[in-house]
Amino acid sequence: MNLEQVPPGAVAGMPIDVRSTLTTAFERLIVNQLFLESQEKCRAARYRPCQTRCMTATLEWKGGLAFTARVPTEVALAFDSADEGAEPIGPSPMEGLLASLAACTAMDVISILEKKRQHVTAYRVEIEADRIPAGQWPRPFTAFRIKHVVEGDVDPAALQRAITLSEETYCSVSATLRTLPKITNTWEIS
Repeated sequence: MNLEQVPPGAVAGMPIDVRSTLTTAFERLIVNQLFLESQEKCRAARYRPCQTRCMTATLEWKGGLAFTARVPTEVALAFDSADEGAEPIGPSPMEGLLASLAACTAMDVISILEKKRQHVTAYRVEIEADRIPAGQWPRPFTAFRIKHVVEGDVDPAALQRAITLSEETYCSVSATLRTLPKITNTWEIS
């Protein structure tokens, strides 16, 4: 059996340190091969070789300030900072970051609530962020406020615990924002 024959999701969702949790040599072989392939993709893209699992995305310019992004799931995302009055093809990058933080914690919280057998009938996350005033550059977010609105037969302690676990343990987006990762740019003209 080769990697193309491995069922989808066979290694998805495993913890980062998968090698210590896998039980068979075959599973270790698959994960090691996927790890090596991800390192090779990073090298090919002229990035420093990945020390951990590497994720990539490719953006293509569509004119103006519009770009489409290809991500590992092969879903196309559109980003745009259209001029006032123009119809954008997608959110601005900052809107995308804001929505990504909300989506990450929402997915964690609903997953935890379901595992705790809480009966959720509706759920939404409202997020707002403070930003440096217009005219000053760069204009990063300086604070986020996230409100989880849950309907159903839900224990308040279970909801609070799910939110805490997301914030402190599981949400990779908030963890990334907290750690301020190093950003390196390279370029080429082809």
